[in-house]
Amino acid sequence: MGDILSTELVMNVRMYQQAQLRTLLMSDMQELNACYKAKAYKATLILAGSILEAVLIDWLSEIKGKDFFSEEFMVKDRYTNKIKRADLIDYINEIKYIKRPDWAVQAQEAHSIRKKRNLVHAKLCINNDEINETVCRQVIEYLQNVLRTRGV
Repeated sequence: MGDILSTELVMNVRMYQQAQLRTLLMSDMQELNACYKAKAYKATLILAGSILEAVLIDWLSEIKGKDFFSEEFMVKDRYTNKIKRADLIDYINEIKYIKRPDWAVQAQEAHSIRKKRNLVHAKLCINNDEINETVCRQVIEYLQNVLRTRGV
């Protein structure tokens, strides 16, 4: 069985933080493929979320001209109105806002990846049997779509 997520995709992703990000993504993609093949579906979902987050942080760094791997991206919490460190949901929403309407579908797919990744938490996992091969395949398809939006 071949890889579910082609590492060749990384070679076509436009990156702001070239060297460090490409190395990280290659490593994470290889690990994601190994986990998927071993039917370690929780680990597969975590890695898909990690890859997504790295790509979005890099993309927002490019857009804003700042290195958000080194410097925190801060946002206003929509519930408390206090300034907080951005989470994956914030990176998705910020890029969705900046790239609207072109990135609307991929933003929905990114949110779907985020929600499925969150299923690995014990409280959600105990009452849920959603972590399986089918879910992982869907998440990886969405991840591929997001990565293609960063293609050269």
